[in-house]
Amino acid sequence: MFGSFALLWKSVNNGMRLYRGKDDRLNGLVGGAVAGLSILFEKKERRVDIAQQMLVRALQAVYNAGKARDIFYFKHGDALLFAVTCAQVLYAYTMRPETLPPDFYSFMIKAARCPEGALRLNEKTVRGIPVSAEEALNVVKKLHPTAQSINVVSQLPTGTSAIPCEILHPWVDGCHATAFDRFTKVFKSFLPVYGTLHFVPMLLLRSQHFKRDPVNMLSKTTIATLKSGAFLATFVTLYQYYICMHRNLFKTGLIGNWNSKYIYYAAGFLCSYPAIFLEDKKRRSELALYVLPKAITSFYHIAYSHHWIFKVKHFEVVMTSFAMGIIMSFYQEEADVLSSFVRKIMFQFFQKN
Repeated sequence: MFGSFALLWKSVNNGMRLYRGKDDRLNGLVGGAVAGLSILFEKKERRVDIAQQMLVRALQAVYNAGKARDIFYFKHGDALLFAVTCAQVLYAYTMRPETLPPDFYSFMIKAARCPEGALRLNEKTVRGIPVSAEEALNVVKKLHPTAQSINVVSQLPTGTSAIPCEILHPWVDGCHATAFDRFTKVFKSFLPVYGTLHFVPMLLLRSQHFKRDPVNMLSKTTIATLKSGAFLATFVTLYQYYICMHRNLFKTGLIGNWNSKYIYYAAGFLCSYPAIFLEDKKRRSELALYVLPKAITSFYHIAYSHHWIFKVKHFEVVMTSFAMGIIMSFYQEEADVLSSFVRKIMFQFFQKN
């Protein structure tokens, strides 16, 4: 794929330059679009993921170019994009898990620490499907429940429109204690993961900086690791607490039997937006662009299941050609609007034309 992309891009680009007598953005656009067909060399199951990533990077370049020209600019646009994508992803996590990539959904289950069985019981109640006390007890008994949880769940009325907190966190009594438990456990479990993500690139890609100033580099990387751990732990805790607040209002009767599926959509937005500000500014856009393809995939599957859209054969090939046309036109004339990561990868493989 990479070899054919380089061959097609340089051949078409240079051919147009010789034919037109110009070396401009149009050559890069057409060359990139034609070279995008090289995705056909990839395995079919990988094409959609690649196409989505390329489209995301193309949109990022368009936004950066518009921002540089003062055409449009959104304050904290990276945080806003992250919140919008998380709204879709968290809705899918609770209501339509089959629309998320399986590995990403597994990561969410591990990170959120909410039992998958409880999520499916919640989905049933939201959709108006009756859940019996016996069915709920079968889920809870596998999760080291407290005596209070067993007592509450055993008295669960059939046909309830919202499962109680005792099913969502049966091993801890009280929502405040659950919030503290959730934060500490998520922070501790993902700290090694974020440590690897921050320290390994420092040692491999910035080894000269590390040799010159190891103390400063170690301190900065340590702080970045702690901030990343705090971001994810805060996000998870806020989401859990949001749902707990809804359940407490439900118990008091202030909201009646209201348990809309859109509660979980709103929770994704409202909880992710403040949490992302704990991360370094330079990582916010990367996190948003990481989640965006998952959100697009989920929305596409939901839209297709509702017959809002129809499938287009080889759409991932069209998407790749469109995205690579945009990316290569900027790479040709305005490489600064591409992210530094994309520029380094492009230059490594294709050099400058």
